[in-house]
Amino acid sequence: MKIDPNIQKSSNEIKKNQLLYPEERIVVFLNKYFKDLSENMKKKGLDIGFGSGRNMKLFSDFGIEAYGIDYSSDAKETACALFGDHLKRDNMFVSDVSDFDSMDLLFDAVIYYGSAFFKNLEGMKRDLEKVHQFMADNGKMLINFRSKENWFYGKGRSLDGLFYSLDETAGPYSGYNYTFLDYNEAEQLLIDSGFCIENYEILELTKNMGKEKHSWYIFWVSKTNKIC
Repeated sequence: MKIDPNIQKSSNEIKKNQLLYPEERIVVFLNKYFKDLSENMKKKGLDIGFGSGRNMKLFSDFGIEAYGIDYSSDAKETACALFGDHLKRDNMFVSDVSDFDSMDLLFDAVIYYGSAFFKNLEGMKRDLEKVHQFMADNGKMLINFRSKENWFYGKGRSLDGLFYSLDETAGPYSGYNYTFLDYNEAEQLLIDSGFCIENYEILELTKNMGKEKHSWYIFWVSKTNKIC
């Protein structure tokens, strides 16, 4: 069976870099929509691509019942080792988004940060439509996409339009498959998948003595019946 290179690379990263603290923008997002800790006790949160479990721990800190899915089997063991006192093993699932059985659970908060762009545009849309199905009415999601402003955009072989198999010129990202989007493409993808965009941000930073630019579009979206 052919192994998805993203799964193998992600497994290696999870074991090598056991991240303990959530990204700042995730904290800001949850603080915006989930300030009432007593009300949060009734809510469920899902971290897609939970990795080391740091965002599941953050859900727990906010009083939200934490769930997670990751297609790497190493994620569950790593998260339990790091945050076992705060997380439920039975709430962590080894699964691809498109195969995830939510068991009729509806999630009020979804973090989809750093993993949506591992598929081509068609696969991303299929996954987002699945996420839309298992979100509660007026549920909120934070999601990010790699932009075309990244220093390693196009460094490799195009597999499917915007979807690239990155080569050695992409440095540490070599071996990953990534989709890169501009703002209009990202916006349309979310709208076509049924989401209402409530906010977006552009996060940029440079590394390696300012030589390497990284850029993401971060969207705050909701599942709602209102006209966006």
